[in-house]
Amino acid sequence: MFRILVILLLLISFNTYGQEWDYSFTHYNKKDGLPGNTVYYVTSDKNGCIWVGTDAGVSKFDGNHFETITTSNGLSNNEVFEVYCDSYNRLWFITMGNEISYYYRNKIFNKQNDLKLSKIIIPDRLNRVLEDRNKNIWVVAFPFTINKIMPDGKVVNFDLSKKFGQCYKIYSSKNGIKFITANTTIEFNYSKNKFEELVGPISTEVNDIVFNKDGTYYYSDQNQHNSVLYTKSKTFQKYTSKIGIITLFKIKNLIWQITNKGLINYDSLLRQKELMMKDYAISNMCEDKFGNIWISTLNNGLYKLNSKLIKYFRPRLDGIASSMHSVYVDSNKIYSGNNVGDLSILSKDKNHKIIKSNLKANSILSYRILKILKYNSNLILATDVNTYEYVENSNHFINLDYAKSKAYKNAYIQNDTLILLTNVGFIYHSDKNKYTYEYILNDRFYSFCEYNGQRLFGSENALYIEHDGLTKYKLDQPFTHRIMDLKTFDSLLCVATTEKGVFFVKDHQVVRNLSLDQGLNSNTSTKMVPYKNVLFIATNNGICRYNYASRSTYKIMESDGLASNNVQDITINQDTLYAATDNGLSVIPIASLPDKYPFSFFISPATSTIDTCWELNGSIRSRTDLPITLTMNSISLGTKGPVKYYYRILERDSSFTTTLDPTITLKLDYPGTYTFESYSSDINNALSQKALMQIYIIPYWYQTFLFKLSCLLLFIGSIFFFTRFMIARSLKKEKLKRALADKIQQLELEAWKSNINPHFLFNSINTMQSLFSSNQFEKANEYIASFSRVLRKTIDNSEKLMITIEEEIGYLRNYLSLEKIKKGNNLIYVIDFDREVLPYYIPTLLIQPVIENSIKHGIQEKKHGVITVTLRLKDNQIVCTILDNGKGLPENFVPEMESKGLKMIVDKIRITERITGQSIHFELKNRRKHNKPGYGINCTLILPVYESLYYYPTADHAITDK
Repeated sequence: MFRILVILLLLISFNTYGQEWDYSFTHYNKKDGLPGNTVYYVTSDKNGCIWVGTDAGVSKFDGNHFETITTSNGLSNNEVFEVYCDSYNRLWFITMGNEISYYYRNKIFNKQNDLKLSKIIIPDRLNRVLEDRNKNIWVVAFPFTINKIMPDGKVVNFDLSKKFGQCYKIYSSKNGIKFITANTTIEFNYSKNKFEELVGPISTEVNDIVFNKDGTYYYSDQNQHNSVLYTKSKTFQKYTSKIGIITLFKIKNLIWQITNKGLINYDSLLRQKELMMKDYAISNMCEDKFGNIWISTLNNGLYKLNSKLIKYFRPRLDGIASSMHSVYVDSNKIYSGNNVGDLSILSKDKNHKIIKSNLKANSILSYRILKILKYNSNLILATDVNTYEYVENSNHFINLDYAKSKAYKNAYIQNDTLILLTNVGFIYHSDKNKYTYEYILNDRFYSFCEYNGQRLFGSENALYIEHDGLTKYKLDQPFTHRIMDLKTFDSLLCVATTEKGVFFVKDHQVVRNLSLDQGLNSNTSTKMVPYKNVLFIATNNGICRYNYASRSTYKIMESDGLASNNVQDITINQDTLYAATDNGLSVIPIASLPDKYPFSFFISPATSTIDTCWELNGSIRSRTDLPITLTMNSISLGTKGPVKYYYRILERDSSFTTTLDPTITLKLDYPGTYTFESYSSDINNALSQKALMQIYIIPYWYQTFLFKLSCLLLFIGSIFFFTRFMIARSLKKEKLKRALADKIQQLELEAWKSNINPHFLFNSINTMQSLFSSNQFEKANEYIASFSRVLRKTIDNSEKLMITIEEEIGYLRNYLSLEKIKKGNNLIYVIDFDREVLPYYIPTLLIQPVIENSIKHGIQEKKHGVITVTLRLKDNQIVCTILDNGKGLPENFVPEMESKGLKMIVDKIRITERITGQSIHFELKNRRKHNKPGYGINCTLILPVYESLYYYPTADHAITDK
């Protein structure tokens, strides 16, 4: 009876209601950078960027950055109702200000800076901008004024207001441009190049029309206050129109209709398919270059439809109730528990049917449904405060208080045994074996698995193994992390932690750690699911799909279909991923996850400076002293998250530079051609296309190769001529120096000759005078005859620097004979020589002054004077010895000071050495006998062997003065 009463009470408190699946959208609003949440229009340009017209300006969106243009940039008004992109990639804006403007090459053009825009007539307000097939721009204004801007800038105005009334709709079709007014349809026919009124049997008031390429079209009208959609053949009928709230689009072979109930799509046969974004105030939609569908709303910002295959479920629209904490999937149902104890049961076959139950307990703790399991054909719900068994057939809950009101953390089933993890240990319970056993360790336990036939438990700060009780599992490194999940993957044990990501353990060794640095979304990992050859890891920043073999990661984020990036639980059933997030439950077919395709990427100059010509053909030109500012445009619309940019100069950099700022400034110091290479990667590690841009650094005139070559040649020429000049100058100085030295030598030689002749004459005349005074006329005559011979020979020899030794010996014999006459035959002389010395040369008048000095001063008082001259060849030198038997030299005798003749000898030796470059040894000393001086003198001359005759230097024959 009590059991029946409990069931009745639960049935009374149990409530169910239906709620439909919703589709997965990526949502952008002001917190993402959108200038305003009121979005009037959305379109795509030729590059693939999204342009969003809002009540706070127009924004260019590349998937990562919103770049907003406002009145401060030249926009006429910040409320932008329509944005149109023409074939030149110009963006035309219709604003509240009723002025037409366009954006081109980073600049706004309006009637103040563009002459053709000043010629446009706008009587009331702008209606539409359109481009025809001839690249003419049509600007239509209310009531019915047409401004046609031609490619050459010429503007033609047409005012059709009086004739046809107010124009509401403008369309481009195969044959021309159609203008639908309140009364009729006007067509500008391309082939006829004129306006025509279309006439038909009936006139239908339409809300909107879309045209197919084959000429067929779809239109909607108001039929009994309901929007009705029709299809027509190629013949266009006469239509009229008023401003309607129903808008049509043809995207992905579907007809999309914006209604006051939401967004409806139809197939080609106009069969209704789906309703999405119910109760949203949708203003516009478009398909971008990459096939994404974008939807703008008037109060909730911008949405991108991620995939029609991905859906999500939110049990309530209020905060915490939409936070799903657990999910379980069987063959035909999905069970999900939220953070306030609600259990949602969703049918796979009937997506709109949902059963909800509300669990209550007398506790101040939360009622999170932590885990949902199938146990004995019923569901086990582990919450923070209790464990319940849900009997689905009777829709009632049974309270299973196995833990005696302890706080629960997780639950598992193994071999018909229920394992409950608590804040103090864990519990084994088996209905089959009728037992309940509890381990108490005073540690919080969060995870369990079986690995290599042994049970492992993960706690708040350790990994345990059950073996005769619980002991810590031995690892090769300290392990004190909170373990949220344990799974086996091939032969590995996978350990998910809240601090360090996921560890992969082989036996007792950590073989790898997947963390944020290695591509994991976050180091806070909650759940793991092995699937085929990859591991799905739930984190507080999305889901990571990790391939252990290739070590590659792929991030599944909100932009891929997650209701929120904060994922609490995941499971995979029949190739479909189910994720419980804090914003609802996401159902993602794994096949719908996009591959890592290379997304669009291009480079554009951000600024223009003097002397810099920006080109549009993938190249720019600049100077060495001018910085180059580039913007890397990464159109990563498939994800919502930061983008990394990589760039380098191929000719300069071996590796890429990484940055999060898309705008960079370069400065190239040397002229030349450079290649700028760049690409980007999104949050999923998908890479963009690589972009190359040629940078031509144009040299100034002083940096050109010709100028540098001229400078080099001038420098080489200057060095050459300077060197020649210095060599010539040095040679001239040397020549002058030599000439001066030769002149000095000649003067010295001439002075020596001028001295030797008077000296010899003076001595000889004195002798002759002495003979005549003593009346020795016969001897005087003999002396005069000998004197003439010696004088002639002396004069001849004084003109020469060198004579042969043979000539010198003959000259000395004549001279000594003359002196013998003078001495009255009291002079004895001996000339002793080796015959091999005769061919060699000897300086002239070098020996004679020595003999003359010996006769005059040495043996003058001797009755029998003896002069001995010896010439020998010894050690390749000529050794000449002159001996006399005179009184010798006085003490401290200096030849240059005491005797003019000996001074002449010394001067002659110095001159000869300078001219010939060879030294002559001259020594004059007393002869000794029994170590006593006064026995005569010994004069020694040691001369080099002169084998040739040295002439006096002339202007063309220089002799080096050494």
